Amino acid sequence: MVRTADRIEGEAAEWADLLQDSKDPETFRSFERWCAADTAHGLAFDRISSAYRNVRTAIGDSRALSDMESETMARVAAHARRNRRRLGAVFAGLAASVIAVIAFTGGSWSELEYLRDRAGHMLVGESLYRTAVGERLSVALVDGSMLTLNTDSRAVVRYRDGIRGVTLLSGQALFEVAKNPGRPFVVTAGGRTVTALGTAFDVRLSNRIFEVTMLEGHVVVQPQPEHGGLKYANAGLIDARTELGPGDQLVATAVSDAPIVRKADARRATSWREGQIIFDNDALAYAVGELNRYGRRQLVLSDPRLSNLRVSGAFNTSNTGVFIEMLTVHLPVRVTESGEERVVLSYGG
Repeated sequence: MVRTADRIEGEAAEWADLLQDSKDPETFRSFERWCAADTAHGLAFDRISSAYRNVRTAIGDSRALSDMESETMARVAAHARRNRRRLGAVFAGLAASVIAVIAFTGGSWSELEYLRDRAGHMLVGESLYRTAVGERLSVALVDGSMLTLNTDSRAVVRYRDGIRGVTLLSGQALFEVAKNPGRPFVVTAGGRTVTALGTAFDVRLSNRIFEVTMLEGHVVVQPQPEHGGLKYANAGLIDARTELGPGDQLVATAVSDAPIVRKADARRATSWREGQIIFDNDALAYAVGELNRYGRRQLVLSDPRLSNLRVSGAFNTSNTGVFIEMLTVHLPVRVTESGEERVVLSYGG
């Protein structure tokens, strides 16, 4: 027996195919009746339509890639109309096509991996978003919520079964959640879930830190049910259910015994949205680590005496020149090496 969700996905794919070329008013009226019959119908259609648009965006205007577009969209629609036992075969064929075309057109392997991963997520009704180092991306989600990704971040969006779900795979994201009491908005990251109804909050995830910063509203942070007692990185962290309000920040690190909740400067925590980073009497080692997130040209401290020098100010994340100039003018810091890949900072004026 085909599951209800699969049946709805199949019908949505059929409507997407039909509406592409139809000019018949009765067809559109039938489609509207189908959408009105169940809210799940409209959401499924949005997912399929988004998949079609994403394929077009990812493929662009290249003739060789354009030739692959029709085949890709046909596979997406055909898969949605059949049961999911064929996912492996469909995805394998699609991945092979993408690899061949990227190789033929000289595209980068990072783009190849992204297109392959994005296509795989589309086949199961998900949307994958990512940013490269130094990039930011804002996405309007189908429910009216906004997702904004910081540098070098990846997130997967999946709306289904009464849940508006986002998985932050890596990096940092700001969520501005549209209110919908009947459908909680759940962000999964680092073995925890952050649940909201209508609010704004920032989540950061790396191999050394998990951080939630509240801007407005309230959220509940707790371990994923399947994780039970949470182990984050190499530290054993046992989480309880924690509610956060405006200005609260939950921080868990790979070396701490337990997460802490503290008050935070929300403007500072989210200044990255404007391409800025703010330091307030922070250790130079911390400041360099933060700036290095945004550029491929890395700053390197060659002397341990530099690490605890204190820095303050607001700096552009895309231009470290002003930051370096400030260090060399106001602190015992000098540049001893400057190349395309790194700038080495040494102690001394």
